[in-house]
Amino acid sequence: MFPFQLPGGGELLIIIVIIVVLFGSSKAMSVAKDLGKDVYRLKKDVDDLKDEVRDSVTDIKKIN
Repeated sequence: MFPFQLPGGGELLIIIVIIVVLFGSSKAMSVAKDLGKDVYRLKKDVDDLKDEVRDSVTDIKKIN
């Protein structure tokens, strides 16, 4: 699918070290923390949407 392979564990560690060196540890940690919060919010929104769809389907089945 990709013309290249995705980086493995060692390559990811090197990439993380380079990012920390370039941006500083506090900025890198801040970005990682914000990214984690955004992923958490996205998962919560998806779960809420699933609940809404499930409730709507249940209501439609009760009507029929």
